[in-house]
Parts: sequence; structure tokens; C-alpha cells
Amino acid sequence: TGLRGAAEDALADPSAIRLELTRIEDSIAEDPSAAIGKSKNLIEATAKAVLTELGQPVPNNESPAHLAALALKALGLDRQTVAAHYPIMGQILGQLNGIASSVADLRNAVGDGHGGSSALGLDLREGRLAARAAVAWSCFMIETLEERQRSGGTP
Repeated sequence: TGLRGAAEDALADPSAIRLELTRIEDSIAEDPSAAIGKSKNLIEATAKAVLTELGQPVPNNESPAHLAALALKALGLDRQTVAAHYPIMGQILGQLNGIASSVADLRNAVGDGHGGSSALGLDLREGRLAARAAVAWSCFMIETLEERQRSGGTP
């Protein structure tokens, strides 16, 4: 994906993002549940990397949705501020944060992070949907960080 290269360019330490992308790629065809779990991990790794790169504290034991919201805000992309100037973009940013929350919820329900009472019949397309959503979220975050770095501006 373009995410791997963007992370290499924008982050001092892109290793966590590289690792989660590799794990998604390795599991997607054979184990959609594992790919969903790794997709949640990718969102968390990206949020933490953005916060670290911007010199912001990285809280421990926060939900992926909260980490995502903190990273969006650190990049100057909190929904309310953006919506004041561009209402539709504010709506999209709210939905973008919803992706982080929904992928985490999906992982809790059917991913590889919690033992379940039965193995749900997830198929490849469902695992790919979660992975693609996580990659889209992460790409947007890293590309926004890159833009901020290039312009020398702050969020």
C-alpha cells in the first residue's frame, strides 16, 4: 500500500505500522478474524505514531476510538472546528473517527483478540472491508501529518 511508504517518509519510527500492515497481509486470505484484529492494531499504531511525532502524550489503555480522536485533534482535524468552516468535511471527519470505533467494535465481536463461544463464519470480503477501512483511516492521518511537516505549519 501507499501507507507503508508514507509512514516511512513521515515518521521517525514507522516500525509498528509496517508490522501491522505485514500482519494484515499475511492473514487476510486465510484468517479474516485475524486480519480484523490486526486492522484495529493498525489504527492504534497510527494514532500513537501521529501523537508521538507531534510531541503529544500517548495515553495508556485508551480505546482505539479515543486514541483516534486525540490524533485527529492533534492534527487540527477535530470535527467541530472543521465543521464551523466546512460542514460536510466535519461530517466526513466524524465518520472517519467512526471507522476507528467500528473496526475496534468488530474486532471485539469477531476478531482474534477475544476468545468466543463459537467461530463465526466470516468471509474474506468482511476481513478485507475492515482492513481497507483501517488502511484508509491510517493513510489519511499519515498524509495529513506529512502535509503539516512539509508546510512547516502547525495544525
